Amino acid sequence: MIDESKYNNFFLDTLKANPSQYYSEYDRVMKEYGNSEKTKIAFYTQAFDVIVSKFKNEMPQNRESLSFLIYTHNRFIEILNDDDIDSSNLQKDLEELKNQQNKKIDLTTNKILDRLEGLKKDIEKIGQQVN
Repeated sequence: MIDESKYNNFFLDTLKANPSQYYSEYDRVMKEYGNSEKTKIAFYTQAFDVIVSKFKNEMPQNRESLSFLIYTHNRFIEILNDDDIDSSNLQKDLEELKNQQNKKIDLTTNKILDRLEGLKKDIEKIGQQVN
């Protein structure tokens, strides 16, 4: 049996879902499709997809945003795994996010190296002018 409080805390505290929307949508889905474990997991998974999709569209595309998305994916995967629920699709998404983050880190590193190379050339020019 799944622990609903883990999911509620995750969505309300970590993802900052609107409590009234979250609970009213949860109640609607349970009434419409039945209050089963399968329905609950489907609800939580869909809610995660919707909220994360909104974050992806509204958050600036930077390292901090990617780090937050990676954290939320890791945390949700942990919660699902605690309940022996398949998280393979989320793990694929997580790998894509990590690859994006690594690309951003590589770009930042290259920019820093380019700046250092430019500074080195400037220092050499100054040194030649002094001599």
